[in-house]
Order: sequence, then structure tokens, then C-alpha cells
Amino acid sequence: MRDAKVIAQLVKYGRYAVPNLPQGIYAELQEALKIREHLTTDLCVVQACVHNWLDWYFPVVLTVFKDWECQICHSIAKPSSTAACHVLGTTLPTAHERSCKTRAWSRSNH
Repeated sequence: MRDAKVIAQLVKYGRYAVPNLPQGIYAELQEALKIREHLTTDLCVVQACVHNWLDWYFPVVLTVFKDWECQICHSIAKPSSTAACHVLGTTLPTAHERSCKTRAWSRSNH
């Protein structure tokens, strides 16, 4: 009963809005904006993951290069490249080292 009373008061005082559902090209624009927002969010997530991976496997890269998205950084920081390790002065972590780091990280975050 309370809900009906509240709705009646809103209508009585004109505190409601008529929904505006876009049609045609405007509906497509609204859908495109929604897709763009999702893609932008996904891009930010992927960039954060790449930054974390670089910090994890190649910690020197983030101090040597100002921007990790540059072409030179991309060609050097390939995980399978041993030449990249020599250039960056590091070695690739073994599977055992990675699992130890992962276990230590998971213990510290719980």
C-alpha cells in the first residue's frame, strides 16, 4: 500500500520522467558508446596485466624505458628471448622460482 501512495504523490507533484528510448541511428549510437566503454575498461585491465607481467618477469624494463608500449621495448621484452635477458641484465625465472614467488605472493595477500 505504501508503494502505491508514493507513486501517486510522485505523479501528483510531477516528479517523474517519461522514458526516452532512442530509435534508429540514436539507438545505434547509444549501443556504440556502451561497447566503447566496455572496450576502454578491458584495455585498462589488459594494460595493467602487461605492466604487472613486465614488473614480474623483467623488472628492469620499467626503469630503462619510460613507456613500455614503445616498439623497442616490445622487441626486447619477449619472454622467450634470451637476448632480451642479456640486454636487460637479468635471467628468465625458472618454473620453480615462479611457483615460489606465486606461493609467497598468495600467502602475503591472505
